[in-house]
Amino acid sequence: MPEGKALFSPIEHRLPAEQTDKEYPFILTTGATIWHWPSGTMTRRSKNLNRDSPTGWLEINTEVAKEIGFKDGEMIAATHAAARLVSGHV
Repeated sequence: MPEGKALFSPIEHRLPAEQTDKEYPFILTTGATIWHWPSGTMTRRSKNLNRDSPTGWLEINTEVAKEIGFKDGEMIAATHAAARLVSGHV
């Protein structure tokens, strides 16, 4: 990177490996929070961090949440063909 500038290279667009369907109509992604790194494997060992953020949560468009019947703060189980979020708040 000369002079501190990044070098960008264009690539061809590729569709996601998994597509939505009737059984799994949403694409789920993960991310970090100010309390925990993505999986929390290390940060969940901290009593103070767990006090401030004891569970994961799912963020969803408010209109879609209403259509599904989710209520704010409700515990849900989000499933995918290969994974399951055991406890998360909407």
